[in-house]
Amino acid sequence: MIVSFAVSPGGPGQVEPGRLPVRAFLAVPLPAAVQEALGRFVGRLQSRCGPGKWVAEQNYHLTIKFLGNLDEALLQRLLPLLQEVGHLATPAEATLGRLGSFGRPGRARVLWIGAEEGRESLVALHGAIEERLGSAHIVGPDRQPFSPHVTLARARTRQPLVFERGLLETQVPAEVTRPFPVAQLTLFGSELTAAGPVYTTLSQVPLGT
Repeated sequence: MIVSFAVSPGGPGQVEPGRLPVRAFLAVPLPAAVQEALGRFVGRLQSRCGPGKWVAEQNYHLTIKFLGNLDEALLQRLLPLLQEVGHLATPAEATLGRLGSFGRPGRARVLWIGAEEGRESLVALHGAIEERLGSAHIVGPDRQPFSPHVTLARARTRQPLVFERGLLETQVPAEVTRPFPVAQLTLFGSELTAAGPVYTTLSQVPLGT
């Protein structure tokens, strides 16, 4: 299902009146060429899977941390901390690698493709964010160990995501595994609609500047 990628007309760090509080998360965006290549690959996987909620191509991203509901006061406290993290972080390159799932193959909750090269840099970025946000009492640590990945599909309510045996061993095409820069951290707002989530860019933080 294709949904729009909506960018706030106020620009990075500016949110339209009435859009707060908003569900928010931090992510590393993927270049359009990688999104398109991944979308073609996922299109071939769908026939080997049962019903599920497939992520729209333009919404593919490497999630770094989910923040929950973010209001104006939290946003103003959060932005300076993200600038600190960005200043201290080192830009890197990453690639996508193997397929994986959360939950056993017959009853999976999520189908994803994981980061391969650049994984250590992404883990370090996540750790720096957790430390800053935890010290400021903005959001607590994640309950599960961080594993950088791009979500491809989620299970429907009360219906697990079922896929063919051997799907996770599928060879990922070279066009999907091409290197891309990890040079920017994006704060996204997420609005759930009947057609799927719509993401709004709330702020963009360059890394290593």
